[in-house]
Amino acid sequence: MRTIVLIGLALAAPAPRLAAQTLSDSAVDAWRADLTFLRASLPQVHPDPFRWVGAARWDSAAARFGASLPSRQPVEAWVGLQDLVALLGDGHTGINPLWNASWPVHYFPFDLESFPEGEFVTAAAPEYGAAVGARVVAVGGMPVDEALRRVGAGVPQENEWWVRAWAPSRLSYVELVRGAGITTRVQPVRLTLERDGRTFTIDVNPAGLLPRGQHGARDGIDRSAWVRMAEQAGRADAQPDRPYWFEWVPEGGMLYVCYRAVVDWPGETNAAFWTRVFAAADSLPVGRLVIDLRDNTGGNNFFNLAVIRGIVQRPALDRPDRLYVLIGRRTFSAAMNCVNELERYTRATFVGEPTGSRPNMFGDHEALVLPQTGITVMVSRVWWQTMNPRDRRQFVPPRLYAPRTAESYRAGRDPALEAVLADTLPPLAERLRGVMGQGDPAAVEAFVRAEAEKPANRYASAEAAVNSAGYALLNDGQIESAIMLFELNTRVYPASANTWDSLGEALVRANRHPDAIAAFRRALAVDPAFDSSRAWLERLGAR
Repeated sequence: MRTIVLIGLALAAPAPRLAAQTLSDSAVDAWRADLTFLRASLPQVHPDPFRWVGAARWDSAAARFGASLPSRQPVEAWVGLQDLVALLGDGHTGINPLWNASWPVHYFPFDLESFPEGEFVTAAAPEYGAAVGARVVAVGGMPVDEALRRVGAGVPQENEWWVRAWAPSRLSYVELVRGAGITTRVQPVRLTLERDGRTFTIDVNPAGLLPRGQHGARDGIDRSAWVRMAEQAGRADAQPDRPYWFEWVPEGGMLYVCYRAVVDWPGETNAAFWTRVFAAADSLPVGRLVIDLRDNTGGNNFFNLAVIRGIVQRPALDRPDRLYVLIGRRTFSAAMNCVNELERYTRATFVGEPTGSRPNMFGDHEALVLPQTGITVMVSRVWWQTMNPRDRRQFVPPRLYAPRTAESYRAGRDPALEAVLADTLPPLAERLRGVMGQGDPAAVEAFVRAEAEKPANRYASAEAAVNSAGYALLNDGQIESAIMLFELNTRVYPASANTWDSLGEALVRANRHPDAIAAFRRALAVDPAFDSSRAWLERLGAR
């Protein structure tokens, strides 16, 4: 899959010139006063603002931004400040165009979405209907990857998946596109598109002011008359106006729960909804309970208890082959904490894409209004550590990787649900034990390599299963068999520090200390911060 590259340090140089005046001397003074205010206020409001980026790095970027202000136009200053705040690497701390009434933002009437095949126009106003379903090659003459890189720099983010979720929509925000130097045209933006091998262009004019004050990162644009790439892109889109709903699908015995927001809805409270869900689960022959969190950007963390309690009280459902949770790039905030608790307390199988948030994260933001410009900066106030304090993952990965492709979107298919219904094989660890029982090391390696090449195993490889099997042998005193498995793991996954560390530990048990030292050094060559290998080297008296 193509990767949207995150940026954070390209703050010194302003974007290419537009046909407008740079900031006046008095405006520069006002912006610099607000920058000073922001630098002083962040540590007072945020519990640890520089946890991910480091204070020195952020202060240096802030100083460069302040020095560049005299050469920036107002819209460039606004975008530059967005980039600076997003550099903190906290998804809840940033500047959201939807929440800044002091700075009007207009929009182009089209929607873009990022798929493995590229960026596509998924909807547009009728006059631009010819663009719908086409792949985007360039925006304003700039290659789309570079355009995404520029607007993605201002997305408050903790990982690249959250940027993939929201950077495409920011290419339809007029002032952001201009402030990032993507176009120098005063009115329309030119989209260069490709369809069936043919390249063509469409000029799109702004449609009006971007509606504000919507939940999460969403807007309130009326799209009812727009042309769409797919009228309904999968089951989750069946009831777009409801925050949560469920239905029984007799084919496959699936109880599907669409859970878009961890909130109370006037039509039905959150608690009442989950009471109905589990009542249905008790009365139906459920073969699979599917909870869809892919489009859930958060809400009230304390509502998650009803979900977890309902599952753990039903052991017949709490099985990897029955409980499936769909996750993705828009799984965030309170929904992320729901994923954390599902990972800790249930045996759920995660399907889809990586989450848009870290397991341990900051949240519960509050508005910090800069006194001179009136810009609102949302700043996190709470550290949510619902997972192990050593858990520094940038996301929770799916066991079954099943991204939505442009082809499946166009056809109204849902690859994640298809992966759930097709998941009929025993767990990988169980199958690995079966192959190991044959006593053929070559067959074991062939099995592991075949599993490693499956697209669905992109984030849930056989590495962990092999590692666990190796430790089971080691603890059973079968040291040479364990070494064989660990060596296999290093051959298949040579870029994993953990495989080399595990091999080193087994070699220590076999009193092969020189070989163990070499393995631990390989682990540190892959990851210099891998503390276990460093500790083993110290114990063995090696550098």
